[in-house]
Amino acid sequence: MGAGASAIKSTPLGYRANELLPSPEGAKYKLCVVQFKVPGAKNGGSDKGPDGNRIDSIPIANSVIKAGGACDLVLFDSEKNKTDVEEFKKLTADYHALIVRINPGQLSQGTEEGTQQRFDDLMNEYIKAGKLVWSSPKIQTQMGAKDALVNIGKLNCGLEDTYAYYNDDELMAGFKKTCAFQPRVIKQNRGSAGEGIWLVWLWDKEKDAKIEVYPSKTLGEKSLEDTDYVKLMEMNDNHVEYHTVKEFMIFCTKGPTAIAWTRSQSPTPSSRLAARATCCCTTRAARPPRRTQPHSRRPRASTTRSSCASTRASSRKARRRAPRSCSTS
Repeated sequence: MGAGASAIKSTPLGYRANELLPSPEGAKYKLCVVQFKVPGAKNGGSDKGPDGNRIDSIPIANSVIKAGGACDLVLFDSEKNKTDVEEFKKLTADYHALIVRINPGQLSQGTEEGTQQRFDDLMNEYIKAGKLVWSSPKIQTQMGAKDALVNIGKLNCGLEDTYAYYNDDELMAGFKKTCAFQPRVIKQNRGSAGEGIWLVWLWDKEKDAKIEVYPSKTLGEKSLEDTDYVKLMEMNDNHVEYHTVKEFMIFCTKGPTAIAWTRSQSPTPSSRLAARATCCCTTRAARPPRRTQPHSRRPRASTTRSSCASTRASSRKARRRAPRSCSTS
């Protein structure tokens, strides 16, 4: 917590500070960026850099400082808040606003039971008292689930061929239909930092090469077979695997122990995509991954941007909406 002088470095896009800048004296408003480190996890979690911070935490805090506000980095320490949140409450009581940069559900990883709920209750208490909290527990619940991407599908920032799947049959049928049309992004309903997120492309096993022309010219024209082969990249660590459609669907619905799954390094408690009572979601992958295929968008960007934005009018015109089944983002 606190500010320290930073060496400001020049980049092609301007100047960047990799450390927290000093807050201005006499600032009218005082904010904090709230973080959490998962006990025992490397760097404090897969969403953290080597310095233990989320990659966006310092830029967010520095933006507040550059705008004239005071801003600190505050850590929610699960060891000091095992049975209550009094220690954290003392740290944050005097701030005008809190910018919470903690992945939804992360406070349940390696902590005492009820930690997430106690934290959420404190945030709601702050909100009732007139303190600003971004984002609130309510908004995180509403927007944290990937089926939110289905709800914005018809907006300018969405993609109409994004679907949510709430049972195994819907997932299998929907995946085979959509992946026969274009590369896909498939996600578990909740999770972040690339956990449980897979980019999927059709692959020619014999030629060991990407398939350039997909079977369906329009969405829904054809569906893949169980024996069709796909290339998979998990966004958590960008590792690549190759499996049949059937193998991937078994993994998604029953988990990695149900099949001889080559390699899954996701640190999430459950490596499967669709737990029985949850939702799994697919959307279009805008472009192939870098290096593997020539006209590529960066893998992490394609996960986000293909889910939330399309800037090409031609691609919008070509969209076809299939019957809604179940969604991943």
